Amino acid sequence: MSDRLTVAQHGNEVPTTPLPPEKAPVVRRKLWDEERTRSRLGEEGYAWFVERAERGIARCPHCKGSGSVSARDSIGIRPGISVSCACEPCGVNIGRLIDFTKAYFDTVPPAYRRFTLRTLEPYAPSSVPTERQGNVIQTVNANPDKSYAFFGRPGAGKTVLSTALYSEMLFRQFMRPHPPWKWFPLRRMSVRNLLEQHADYATRRRNPEWTDLDSVINAPDVTVNKIVYVRRSGDVFRLFLEDMNGGDLNASSRAVLFEVINSLHENAGQFVITSNLAIPEFKRQYGEDLFWRIAHHCTVIDLSGETANR
Repeated sequence: MSDRLTVAQHGNEVPTTPLPPEKAPVVRRKLWDEERTRSRLGEEGYAWFVERAERGIARCPHCKGSGSVSARDSIGIRPGISVSCACEPCGVNIGRLIDFTKAYFDTVPPAYRRFTLRTLEPYAPSSVPTERQGNVIQTVNANPDKSYAFFGRPGAGKTVLSTALYSEMLFRQFMRPHPPWKWFPLRRMSVRNLLEQHADYATRRRNPEWTDLDSVINAPDVTVNKIVYVRRSGDVFRLFLEDMNGGDLNASSRAVLFEVINSLHENAGQFVITSNLAIPEFKRQYGEDLFWRIAHHCTVIDLSGETANR
């Protein structure tokens, strides 16, 4: 994906081979506010963004790498005369790339930013046999839109796989041409964070001063209503839930998890989880019914065993 994370023009994928540094065109940065963008993305994020933005602009068939095009002046002093203006396709893609970079750096830890679907390969020191790793990588690459449940010991590669899938979906969400959304339909969070949001929301709703507007504004990131709304809007809600490793779960927590996962299943959502637990232990911690729902919605990949297509 690192090569794909370059501004694409009209949906065409940018060639994967970057321009040699000595031949890279110098793009005048008039398509974005440098100070504001640097402040928003941070130094590392801004450098990452600029590299891809300039590479994409350099390949624009409209402005030929200049960032500007000639157009008829319709409101100036001399209407009808050609004037220089910012390249609109580049401007649109730059805006998307800025938003994508912000979300990418906010949600993907530095240690995992090098892992993408296109760069995944077996890791020899892993406890998982390289042939098994290769088969799993092939499965995920062939079906990135599917739901997955990754089980295995720490270090087996679960987070690498889920992060690569998440990054691919994040790229598609920001960089593909599509209408704007009201509810952002892609979330990556820990199961602990999900349950804490719902517990806090349930407590705060008991406040008699809460209005209907408060209920909407302060709703958890992932709810049944949001999943249904995204589906009715023609999109797919995608939830990447990390660290389903058990803990002190009460009946209320299990009910929240089942309700969310069941809604994703009924509304054709994507659901990806990682767990350090062996499957029998996962069933004891979360319940047979919750595992049943996961197993019937996801491709279960036990990195100590076989892939189960369900």
